[in-house]
Amino acid sequence: MCPLSDGSPLIGVIDYGAGNLRSIYNALRAVGAGTRFVTTLGDLESVAGVVLPGVGSFGYAAESLAASGLDDALVEWVRVRPMLGICLGMQMMFPASEESPGHVGLGILAGAVVRLARTQSQKVPNMGWDPVVVEKAGLLGKPGDTLYCYFAHSYVCVPAEDIVEASFGQGPAPFAASVHKALVQGVQFHPEKSGPAGLGFLARFVETCRTAQSGEVAGPWS
Repeated sequence: MCPLSDGSPLIGVIDYGAGNLRSIYNALRAVGAGTRFVTTLGDLESVAGVVLPGVGSFGYAAESLAASGLDDALVEWVRVRPMLGICLGMQMMFPASEESPGHVGLGILAGAVVRLARTQSQKVPNMGWDPVVVEKAGLLGKPGDTLYCYFAHSYVCVPAEDIVEASFGQGPAPFAASVHKALVQGVQFHPEKSGPAGLGFLARFVETCRTAQSGEVAGPWS
């Protein structure tokens, strides 16, 4: 895994055959990363970090990752290199989802993925800009920081561990907007569509990939 000639890390965007991945591809390039699409096991050999984007349904994504062999490869990957899951990609890090009973996720994180409950203050699907409140220091900022990010989803993650880094939503039980455990980062929002706040987050993720690639310790990931 060699960096590009200018020292930038090469980030792999997992392509499981659903939707337009060009927006996250372009956003990563905008913050200084080299980028390639990953469709086979061989594509992982040269990248320093991977992004599992959020497009499509849980069941389709699970079937596609299993068919390519990337499901088992990603479980092993996160033992040594960083991975970022975005929206559905974050949900895929859990064992299963109410969206697609009988389909198996990566199981990298413990917990459940459940459908959002419709209330007077919460529409389903949840689409648009929401405030994200940081609870633990990490790639999104420091505790108490509030960022406005773009969401498009009908399901949310309920971790079984104390890994929630930031939350969103109304009422006494907000939902997980960001989770972090070891080399695994997941966000329910779309950073590539979240303006400067999202690009800043992606830039910090790229930096963690660079430091992991060089053997350095990456601040909030240590």
